[in-house]
Amino acid sequence: MTQEANTPKEDFTKSRSYAMTDLFVKSISALAIVALGLAGWRLQNADQKTRHADEDRRHAAEEREVAERRYLPMLRSIMEVDFILVEVSADYTWPNHSDTEVTNESRLGSHLAYFASSLLFQQGEPTFDVVIASDNASAATDPKRAKISGRPAILMLAELMRLAPFFKRLDKPNVHVVFADSRLTFKDGKGAFVDSIAVDRETVPAWKAWFPRDGMTLHDLFYEVDLDALAHDLHDQLRAVADGVVKEHADVLSSEYVKIRDDVMKSRNDLLPVTK
Repeated sequence: MTQEANTPKEDFTKSRSYAMTDLFVKSISALAIVALGLAGWRLQNADQKTRHADEDRRHAAEEREVAERRYLPMLRSIMEVDFILVEVSADYTWPNHSDTEVTNESRLGSHLAYFASSLLFQQGEPTFDVVIASDNASAATDPKRAKISGRPAILMLAELMRLAPFFKRLDKPNVHVVFADSRLTFKDGKGAFVDSIAVDRETVPAWKAWFPRDGMTLHDLFYEVDLDALAHDLHDQLRAVADGVVKEHADVLSSEYVKIRDDVMKSRNDLLPVTK
């Protein structure tokens, strides 16, 4: 047997080239695993972001729907009343108190009462500052104002207008009007009873705050109380309520507010079929 045959063969797995190759392959495998893990993490992260974005959009849509359901009826009711207040302010700047005008005033007051009775205030009833009757009638330069809840204040104005024919029928020299026990009571110059009429239960607090405790003459109430100034004052404060709500939820309500306003203006003939 020769010497070469007796020499053991060298184990190739222990060679340096094999070790380098093996290390290279394992490194590539490790990098591939890391790359796959990173890709999976990125896909999972992107999926989570997509889900979160979808949830955010869904929540935003739900909040928008809730806000619309909550505030759009309120804005509609305010715009309908506000439109009539503007009409009153414009139509009775220079009243002549003719029979025709008084009849139309009463009818317009009925329309105002109808829409004002449906006023909605989702954030609580606002309080308006209203110039008291005596200072309104005398056009006081520094008038005293009474704090009156919004809807009763507007309904009181509507009641003043609705009672215009009644006031005109009782209009005689020295007739005095007092408010007590939820009624307007009329007395002649000698203090004798002439007539009386009950006011709407909802307007009683408004009359108490607005009307003088010792009363006033029927002439001042009917001829001198400035309906257009009272209507304009209420219009300004009612519009401020609507503007405040729209500003607070501008992203949801701004465009809808404009649509409601335009719709009310287009339906003016249905809302106000009154001509002077």
